[in-house]
Amino acid sequence: MLDRTHISLTNFKVQTSRRRNKSSRRHFRNGQRAAALRAITAGRLYLDKAVPTLAAAASACGSNVNYVQAAVVLLRYGDNVLIEAVLNGAASILEAAHARRPVVELTRAYRTADPVDRILWAEREGVEKIFTDVLEPAIA
Repeated sequence: MLDRTHISLTNFKVQTSRRRNKSSRRHFRNGQRAAALRAITAGRLYLDKAVPTLAAAASACGSNVNYVQAAVVLLRYGDNVLIEAVLNGAASILEAAHARRPVVELTRAYRTADPVDRILWAEREGVEKIFTDVLEPAIA
């Protein structure tokens, strides 16, 4: 026999939220993905040298270093249509940056190389190969 201090849990209804494991914060503000906007703002601060590090930029804008790194790649790539797609939520900032990173790195390496190094590279790779693999497809 149970005494009166025993509580029966058989009729106890556990309330669970319908929003289980979802953020309570809004993901969009004024039609723009908030996390992407914070990251792009932080990326601009970093590129403008208003802050010394990616971590400082992320902290200043309420973002994280991975998103700011991705934003820096997109800003350096310079495709405003892609940036708008990220801000509108049509594209993931991390996926877009991952896809554009090789082009950004190649462009940066080419632009920072001095003319002598560019010529050495072209001789090493082969001018005909560069023309066939890069220039012909770009012209077509």
